[in-house]
Amino acid sequence: MSEEGNRRDVYQDVTDRIVFSIEQGANKFDTFELPWYRGGVTQRRPTNARTGNRYRGINVIGLWAAALANDFGSGFWAT
Repeated sequence: MSEEGNRRDVYQDVTDRIVFSIEQGANKFDTFELPWYRGGVTQRRPTNARTGNRYRGINVIGLWAAALANDFGSGFWAT
């Protein structure tokens, strides 16, 4: 298999996480609420654990979606 065939599509991963998070926001009463407005870890912007810098742009939404999908309890990220 070629190297390109082994690469993850980061854009598709982020899109899938966002769609999943939006779908989780629809409840049985058909009142739509984006899941990242529910409080908790998604009430504040994701922050780099080492530098203390806050993430910007699409990274914020992607990290919020990942936090919700994995039940992370902290807004700090380190890799």
